[in-house]
Amino acid sequence: MKPMFEGGVAVDRTVESRDPEVTAKAKRRRFTGAYKLRILREADALLETGGVGEMLRREGLYSSHLSTWRRERQRGELDALAAKKRGRKANPDAALTQENERLARRVTQLEKRLAQAEVIIDVLGFTHFWARSRKGRWVVKRKTVKGRFGRGLRRIGRWCRKHRHQPVVAQHAMLNRKLRGHYAYYGIIGNARALSRYRREVERLWRFWLSCRSGNRADMTWEKFQRLLQRYPLAPPRVVHSVYRYAANP
Repeated sequence: MKPMFEGGVAVDRTVESRDPEVTAKAKRRRFTGAYKLRILREADALLETGGVGEMLRREGLYSSHLSTWRRERQRGELDALAAKKRGRKANPDAALTQENERLARRVTQLEKRLAQAEVIIDVLGFTHFWARSRKGRWVVKRKTVKGRFGRGLRRIGRWCRKHRHQPVVAQHAMLNRKLRGHYAYYGIIGNARALSRYRREVERLWRFWLSCRSGNRADMTWEKFQRLLQRYPLAPPRVVHSVYRYAANP
């Protein structure tokens, strides 16, 4: 609102337009620790003379203020009567917390380095990985790559399905040739478990497709197939490439 001029003097009409019944909100009084202590000492000195009431009227206080402040002083809450320092409070365990955080960060870094050191590398059909030897030493071990292992079995399964009606003697001879070829490449030190597993899977596939020849899978039971394996055994796993053999015979 623009001020109006009366007799050359600017007059603010906003003061006159205010509601006279609306009063300004009173601010809450705050007492410092030094003020509380001074009032308590003065009240203690005026107990004998009887001037406490006059002092309360002068300061605009009530007797409840004195009662509350005295209880605080009796409980030893000197901090409540002294000036409080604002801001974050000091943590007595701050040093221990910082040390724990530092150790946690260090552990995370070491775990990352360990994960990098244990990276598995697939090269030329073999998975190279860190493992313990029989003597408890860390060595690089190798095993057949998972993808190569499954792909080889799928080829065996397709061949058994296609040639399941051939004579058992012919199937036995071809499966042994395939197994020896597999051993010739993957037969290295540390891969004996994968070789044995590969042979067991070939036996399972051969038995499955032999049972499909007559249309009745119940004809080729495991007992009957074990008797057949005694007559036509599959080639056992064999380690062909041995670093120890070359070291003994350079």
